[in-house]
Amino acid sequence: MEITLPFYDEYALKVYIAELLEIAGKAHYRLLAYLSSLFENQVIIDISTNTGYNSYALAYNEKNIVYAFNSQNNMSNKYIKECSNIKFNTANLCDTNDREIWSDLILKSAMIFVDVEPHNGTWEYEFYQFLHNHNYQGLLVCDDIWYFKDMRDHFWSQIPETYKYDLTQFGHWSGTGIITMNDAYIKYFPQKSDNNDWTLVTAYFNLTIYADNTTSVRNKNFYMTHAHACMAFPYNLVVYCDQESLEQIKALRPTHLMEKTKFFVFDFDELKFVEHPGYENVPFSVYRDRILTNRKNKPYQFDPRNNASYYLFCVARYLMIKHAITLNPFKSTHFAWINICIERMGFKNLIHLDEALTVHRDKFSTCYIDYLPNYLVNNTHEYFRYGRCSMCSGFFTGNAEYMYRVCHEIESKFLEYLEQGYGHADEQLYSPVYFKYPNLFDQYYGDYLEMITNYNYIYVNPQSPLNHFIRNSFLSGFYSGCHKACTFLWNSYAKNKCRLDCEQLHQLSYYKQMSEYYIETNKKVLSTPSTPSMLSVPRKQSTVITLLYDVGNPQHIASLFQRVLQWIALSFPIIIWTDNVYCEILHNIFQHKNNVKICKRNIDEFPPNIHMEKITKLYDSYVVRNRSKTKDTIKYHMLMYSRPHMWAESIKENPFNTETFICIDFGLVRFTQNLSVIEQWNIKDKVKMLLINPFVASDGDPINYFHATRHNVAGGLVTGKGENILKLIDLFDHEFKEMLNNDWCQLDEAIMACIIRKYPDLCDYLYGDYSGIIANYEKIRDITNVPNIIQKYLDNRMYAEAQRVINSIDYNYSDTNKYFFIDFSVLTNYYSMDGFLNPIVKNMLDDAKFREIAQKNVNNLKYYKEIHDHE
Repeated sequence: MEITLPFYDEYALKVYIAELLEIAGKAHYRLLAYLSSLFENQVIIDISTNTGYNSYALAYNEKNIVYAFNSQNNMSNKYIKECSNIKFNTANLCDTNDREIWSDLILKSAMIFVDVEPHNGTWEYEFYQFLHNHNYQGLLVCDDIWYFKDMRDHFWSQIPETYKYDLTQFGHWSGTGIITMNDAYIKYFPQKSDNNDWTLVTAYFNLTIYADNTTSVRNKNFYMTHAHACMAFPYNLVVYCDQESLEQIKALRPTHLMEKTKFFVFDFDELKFVEHPGYENVPFSVYRDRILTNRKNKPYQFDPRNNASYYLFCVARYLMIKHAITLNPFKSTHFAWINICIERMGFKNLIHLDEALTVHRDKFSTCYIDYLPNYLVNNTHEYFRYGRCSMCSGFFTGNAEYMYRVCHEIESKFLEYLEQGYGHADEQLYSPVYFKYPNLFDQYYGDYLEMITNYNYIYVNPQSPLNHFIRNSFLSGFYSGCHKACTFLWNSYAKNKCRLDCEQLHQLSYYKQMSEYYIETNKKVLSTPSTPSMLSVPRKQSTVITLLYDVGNPQHIASLFQRVLQWIALSFPIIIWTDNVYCEILHNIFQHKNNVKICKRNIDEFPPNIHMEKITKLYDSYVVRNRSKTKDTIKYHMLMYSRPHMWAESIKENPFNTETFICIDFGLVRFTQNLSVIEQWNIKDKVKMLLINPFVASDGDPINYFHATRHNVAGGLVTGKGENILKLIDLFDHEFKEMLNNDWCQLDEAIMACIIRKYPDLCDYLYGDYSGIIANYEKIRDITNVPNIIQKYLDNRMYAEAQRVINSIDYNYSDTNKYFFIDFSVLTNYYSMDGFLNPIVKNMLDDAKFREIAQKNVNNLKYYKEIHDHE
């Protein structure tokens, strides 16, 4: 969703109200103005108890009329009062009598904005039912859907998912939601995440009935009061509970979500571990007695709330998750544990849950709060002298395989420490498992209040990971872990997900550079134990999708057939798209390979062909100064427009059942002597492409810029998870039609360039020129064109982007690579690393071979801070 508002700032400044200029995501005024631009000559209704700011934002499109209803009449700004397309009224639409009077206008309006006090959710839901029952066809926009518990419990959670969209990231920090009962508006909103492949697992057992209960333990009412949000999550949900709590918990689940819910009833005392020889028939009641005895024999300081029963409940999480994975009632690939009282951790966690689930991390992933070193964990008596915080157990995720394995290992650690006479909380079982099997984990960073919020990026409280995990892992010599956390925080900062003040930037720059220094230069990495993961997951295969078509250059095709042995040598499955000309030839070449599928379809049979007449016209009328009409023929253009459709059909059919794909042109064998190297690539979920010439804001609009073929991004290689490539293809189709609507015509690479300029975080990139399209996939080895990319970023003051390219250079590959790595680092580090020079670069400058760089940059280097200035 892209909010474009021409001259909005000037519009807001007319009334001298600073709040109207707040960025989207902090205030909703820009969103309201944008929504008003979706209609013309329509009525918009504002039901607010505010000072008229909402009405003014809604009046941004002067072709609409805003009816502002405010019974308190708080509006005092004379400029807003005089706004020609706002009609103010003191009728109270919260009153059913007044609403009846205005019902015709309400039901004919294009949009209604609601921000009324008190925010109890009851009136909002009743108003929604009124609109729904009268077949209202407009938009209902509601403020504060997350911040107020009553709004969550009584209103937002009760609306079926089909009708609602959460636009908080574009609206107000307290939560902005849109409800529509008209599919015509869906195109304006971000596509909803498909998280149906997740199962969330939660539980509640009434522990107050047991003898070890104390008054400091939270009672049942406490948990039920805070369980509404968890029970209202619109995902597959498995709930474990005791018989007496079942109906009370069921009552919290909205009716429209019951088909996505499975309840399992157990007697807590009778729970038993599985797949632990010697313990399968031991009920939990026995463990309670053992824990109580252990705590008498080896007393320690602990939170009274964490009594023996509560400790057992926390350990039961892993037993229940294993049970849910084994039965898998929703046929899910990924599972998450979530505390039933998760809303206690703050409403921002609720907002970010959907985003967290879209990541689909396979490994066991939880919030790493503080680093406890391995030597402390191995000193069992000291480790359990009091309750210690390390990783968070209130929310964690993983695919079925990793999740089951880690849960089983946590159970094993519980039993092991039980036999030794120790045990405090389940979270203290995490570090011992992590140090034994580090390859099973993929953590993120924050504190308890950010256990979901910071899953994808650090959005809030960056000081916590700086003070705790980053600082303590560095001081403990765990440099690889420190560097990983620094990179996670740095990426969050670079993408404007969080703010860092000057001192925080100093800290982050210091730890990031010094940890990298110890890793890369001195090789003093104190890594976690190297015990291999028993999972033994081999490198997964990807399906290779390629194409070979007759576009009028038979000599070129003949040269490719001379290299066809490289294709035959691949072990990965291959899908080849071709036409009548080459179909039989390809069948003969690959007839002995049972993992090759050849799809015959001529170019004119793909969807872009319906635009052939317009493309032909634009091919002649839209001037491309450097177009080669012998190579870049109309037929070639049509092939390039059709190529994404070949990818899409292959991915959707997925005949070889792979998660990731390598979409690579048949002709790219020109740039390698060994195509099989692609089978060694680490194909990640995110789409990856070759960036040759960044298309940046200073290049201007596409219609003028693409009067020349610029080769911004290569369309001949796209890798990633199938669903992510499909998203790219949807954007390509949209951008292709936009190009035709705007009367310009260029190759697919120009269309891809438009996409990645609009959505800069959509893809990862390899950098260079076509000569490096194979060699540079993991790290830049072929330096061709790389200096041009970096320089363009520097010229546009895009220092973070320039640093990203520099960091991709394999500087040990050649002296040439090392020269450019050093030279550009000197120019960029100051901005991208907050005034510090990368210690690796500093060491390289001492090499006589690169002394000229130091001499050339003597004036730049004197501005850098010394590391010891921060120590």
